[in-house]
Amino acid sequence: MLILAILSASLAQAAFADDWPMEGKNPLHRAISQEQLAPPLKLAWSFAAGDAITASPVVSDGIVYAGSYDSKFYAINAETGKELWSFKLDTEMIFWAPAAVAGGVCIVGGGDGFIYARNARTGQSLWTVRTEGMISGGGTIVGDTVYIGSWDHHVLALDLQTGKERWRFLADWYVQTAPAVDAERNVLFTNAHDHMGYALSTRDGSLIWKQRVSMQVGYPNNGPPCVDGERVFMAVHPGNLRCFEAGTGKPVWHAETGANVSGCTVADGKVLAGANAGLTAFNPENGQPAWQFRENAPVSRCTPAVSGGVVYFCSRNGKVYALNLADGAKLWEYATGGPIDGSPAIAGGALFVASCDGKVYCFRP
Repeated sequence: MLILAILSASLAQAAFADDWPMEGKNPLHRAISQEQLAPPLKLAWSFAAGDAITASPVVSDGIVYAGSYDSKFYAINAETGKELWSFKLDTEMIFWAPAAVAGGVCIVGGGDGFIYARNARTGQSLWTVRTEGMISGGGTIVGDTVYIGSWDHHVLALDLQTGKERWRFLADWYVQTAPAVDAERNVLFTNAHDHMGYALSTRDGSLIWKQRVSMQVGYPNNGPPCVDGERVFMAVHPGNLRCFEAGTGKPVWHAETGANVSGCTVADGKVLAGANAGLTAFNPENGQPAWQFRENAPVSRCTPAVSGGVVYFCSRNGKVYALNLADGAKLWEYATGGPIDGSPAIAGGALFVASCDGKVYCFRP
């Protein structure tokens, strides 16, 4: 069974090698591209939706997926920026959750509380599942299962092809972000609006451990968990980044990050997270800052993306930045027409971001 689990995890990682099919690129939310995308970059195209876009774009098989505040979800040709298909909610609710794509199926949650499965290439409806709360976090797909949280306090495990429920877990409050899944351990990690971090069995949804991430409740949790080997990192408002032992939930360290903190990733011996009105690289062993980039660049829900020796991140000041991973020096920036709440994606030799100005942007060298 262990060999099969490791093989399954290895195949899953290989499938994500050239795409960015979910927030954080893969189930561990290790947002690291195998491509070498070096700045400076130039705008290749932009696609205009009917209203703001706060969801992170994802990219799979040459298609960019993003939902908008205009109640529509879009599939866009990654080369040309032309719309391939779209669908609209029956209500005036919005899309603010990132999509997740695998096996020819595109999964996205709506502000209306429904989880939608569409044919990734044609947009044909495959199934829908209703929850009792909004969906603001992306799904995480491992094999034939999609894991997703809802504001109805539940984490759901659904069959990717049919939507049939496999299990559900009731948290103590809203589940607002995408869960991280360690396929080798068969463990799912998530956090909730009560600022608790949870580790669940992917087999049946049973609780493995539960730990407090922040002492203050009522603030939105900003970023999905990130798993790196034996440790899991969780970031929540107001300004808390915590490291736990993945197996036991034992706290390892806690970093105060100021008013804001975003999702994080781990690369080159650094934990990268939006913090202190910019981006901070923390030492993964003790949480001490290795370097800080500050330029009045508050970060909301952005998980930084890494390509080679470059880290890309987006800010609510409307800019997307490229920094030197080694020391945080600024290499490039581009100003969009509105705040950016979501995360960048790297695929097919391009960088994709979405802005509250209602546009999806594609940048190439």
